[in-house]
Amino acid sequence: IDKLYATYPANLVDAYVNGEFVNLTSGGVYTCYDRKLNNTDREVKDTDHLHIGMDFNVGKMSAIVHVEDNRDNTKITSAVDEFMGLLDTPAMIKAIENKYPEHRVTIYPDASGQNRKSSNASETDISQLKKSFKVNARTKNPFVKDRILSMNNSFTKRQHFVNVKRCPTHA
Repeated sequence: IDKLYATYPANLVDAYVNGEFVNLTSGGVYTCYDRKLNNTDREVKDTDHLHIGMDFNVGKMSAIVHVEDNRDNTKITSAVDEFMGLLDTPAMIKAIENKYPEHRVTIYPDASGQNRKSSNASETDISQLKKSFKVNARTKNPFVKDRILSMNNSFTKRQHFVNVKRCPTHA
């Protein structure tokens, strides 16, 4: 049973082990997210190092701004801002630089940005980002199942929070 909980979302294991009824047709990705228990009023401070996850959807780029805090020797992350619906990478760079000109920023882009050229035919999206920010890019994205399990575990352990007011799309 412990191995099941380590591999699958808790609600699915509860359904299998305990015979509980669970909704498997909608809202089934981040099942451990609780809009109240995982909510925070945390906002960006002048001294924060911003960690920004970025997705390269054509014409609808998005980025979520995170900050890190330590609570009882445990790293806590909070989503504190979002950029949604931007046209391309140069627009995203400009938006981040305009909103956070004095902050230290690290971008964690979707690995597809190494191949995609959103606006400049000679430069990848990631190479454009590297001109303005520190970039921590993987050569390939982790498996979806692993990403979902990791986030659900963070929500369950109350190690990841979302400022619902500042990140209404993300929440």
